[in-house]
Amino acid sequence: MQFLRLFLPHYLRHGTHPYHHHEDEVIVRQNSRIIAAPELDPRVCAVIHAPIGLFRETQRHYITLRDHVWRSGILGFTPMLDGQLSGDWIDFRTGHKRVHFTFTDSAPMSNSDRANIQAISESYGDHHVVDGDIFDAVTDVALNLFLAAVERGNDDCGQVWGSWLEREGRETYAYLTADELLTAFAVNSVEAETATPPTVLMPVQPIDVFVRERHYYNRFLTKNLANPLTDAKQMVLFQNIPITDTEALQQAARNDPPILRQTQPCPRTYRHPYERMIQSMHLIEVERKRELPDPSALRQRLAELGYRESGHLTEVDIYYSRPDVDYMKTVECLRVRCRDGFAEVTYKPPSNADTHSDADVIAKRETNVTLSGPDQAAAADQLLAAIGMVRLVRVEKARTIYRHPEHDDIVISIDTVTHAGTYVETEVTAADTVAATIQLQEVEAQLGIADHQVVSLPYRDLVMATAR
Repeated sequence: MQFLRLFLPHYLRHGTHPYHHHEDEVIVRQNSRIIAAPELDPRVCAVIHAPIGLFRETQRHYITLRDHVWRSGILGFTPMLDGQLSGDWIDFRTGHKRVHFTFTDSAPMSNSDRANIQAISESYGDHHVVDGDIFDAVTDVALNLFLAAVERGNDDCGQVWGSWLEREGRETYAYLTADELLTAFAVNSVEAETATPPTVLMPVQPIDVFVRERHYYNRFLTKNLANPLTDAKQMVLFQNIPITDTEALQQAARNDPPILRQTQPCPRTYRHPYERMIQSMHLIEVERKRELPDPSALRQRLAELGYRESGHLTEVDIYYSRPDVDYMKTVECLRVRCRDGFAEVTYKPPSNADTHSDADVIAKRETNVTLSGPDQAAAADQLLAAIGMVRLVRVEKARTIYRHPEHDDIVISIDTVTHAGTYVETEVTAADTVAATIQLQEVEAQLGIADHQVVSLPYRDLVMATAR
């Protein structure tokens, strides 16, 4: 409470993060009335209503203040936070440990306080050791006295508090899933284009991504808060990989870091985050669609060549156009896609001689915005309608996806489109359009579909033509 009284006004003035903005309302109630944060009485319980991120920031900043004040020596004692003695565990799993500490020359600590701490600890060489739970309780009392001294204007304590505010008090934290974190690093490193050829920051091996649990801090938080937010360190070893090194990129995509398996369930249709990274970088999707009169024959050929069914899904796409530009004529694409547990908005630029070859090979860079969930697809539809976009058609298709275990850059899809028929789509992802086109032709020949009728129109147009 003492910390809240000092920290909250400062953070509301200077700190912003994805969960908190200046206009967010923070309501503090104490003694059955609403009060300002600086008026909090540390001796009386309070009820505070605020965005969840503010509570997360308060918890995290209190931990950093505790470490900072410890290291300053102002409390009269300093724990060993680094080295072998910092991990003297009684029970690692529960976060219970012995804390090794030294006394410091500090004016705020009285001789009687020092004697009391010595009485509950044991000598250990040139320092002392005490049970971690007891040390936390002593720290809490000392911190309250420290914060009270800050409010009274004590110069020494005020200097320590001010140095922490300068270093940590305005710092904000980004809260991302492991998937979002890795994707953000990959995309931003490519967009920076600081190297020639451009490189991407990615972990390559599964062991490059792991979580270091902070059991000691979590034990402290659990004992002091009714609903604490778990504290841990996400560790990632990144490597700079040239985007032309497709072998290394595919190796990274094949390696599913254990943290992702632990924190995010992977249904059959789950797309690995590195797959989205590769699509987000300067790689080109080269694809061609053909009619498929005999799906069973193709499935048999795929099995003979070692392809495996990697997913079966039903996709529902709503296509839009601008009121002043006919996307049917420009061959642009703006759609909202929804399938099991996933939704996104996609834009594909107009077709021209560079994107659409005479052989009906399509090579376009897509812009994809992943929505937070399938329930947001309806909101995206409402948004597009609100800004004047024209709804064209609803396309529903059942897609079966096949991949080869040794060729992650190739995807074969068999699509059954409601009111339009059955088709096969061959897709190759690469940095070099020419090489990818040659590879696509070789794959089609191996599958025995090179003589099937090429379909240049998107499913959107096929369904609209059938409706007319």
